[in-house]
Amino acid sequence: MRAAIFSFSARGAELSKKVAEYLHSIGYETELQTVAKYAEQTGIAPMLPDHNGACAAVFNKCQALVYVGAVGIAVRTIAPFIKSKLTDPAVISVDERGSFVIPLLAGHIGGANELSRCLAAALGATACVTTATDVNGLFAVDEWAARNSMVLCSLAAAKDFAAALVGDEKVGLYYDKEFQLTGSLPKLVVEDSSLPVGMAVTLQKHLQPFATTVRLLPKIVHLGIGCRRNTPLENIEALVLPELEKLQLDKRSVVAIASVDLKKDEQG
Repeated sequence: MRAAIFSFSARGAELSKKVAEYLHSIGYETELQTVAKYAEQTGIAPMLPDHNGACAAVFNKCQALVYVGAVGIAVRTIAPFIKSKLTDPAVISVDERGSFVIPLLAGHIGGANELSRCLAAALGATACVTTATDVNGLFAVDEWAARNSMVLCSLAAAKDFAAALVGDEKVGLYYDKEFQLTGSLPKLVVEDSSLPVGMAVTLQKHLQPFATTVRLLPKIVHLGIGCRRNTPLENIEALVLPELEKLQLDKRSVVAIASVDLKKDEQG
């Protein structure tokens, strides 16, 4: 995982080093940048050609961006690059005194909320999480899906699911019989397929047990491929895709493709 950390003052640059130390401790490869006037005295690389260009260079390459400085600077800088909560990196703002850690973007799917809480604990700061499910102590289906390597099939349905919970309504849960439920269910989540809104943990491509269904695809399907030497990709694809369709399996649930080691150099 990669993280870029930007700062805009001498104090902020020093704090960014502490942020980098923590992120490195949990597995991030970190890159620190600061404004040119503080680069030499802090030993941190300058943002080139400026903070907008520096952001453009890393936005799609990093899993997390941390701005040590005013929230407004971070918001204006990332604005041109925001595309989708499914693909945007986690973006976090930290004030230069290290008092508050604020997730700005990709709070659930990108993990900014949880990362902000952990970073705040490491800095002795306060995490300011504002998403409705979090402030109400409710289950966040998109965050849970991301944490468990599941594909969220509909953002619109996920919003309706969250809105129902925030409105103090019960939501349903369905899961394929191959799966087992362990532990207790979150608040307002019940195993009841008669409810209008619910989530389905399933490998079935077209399953919609609720009028509004948040379908979650576990990425657990492995394809075993055998072929003659030099079989082209098109031939393999022509076999595999119809088979997945016949089995009602969404190709997004495929996590790996494997074959015997003798075939490891096969182009197809």
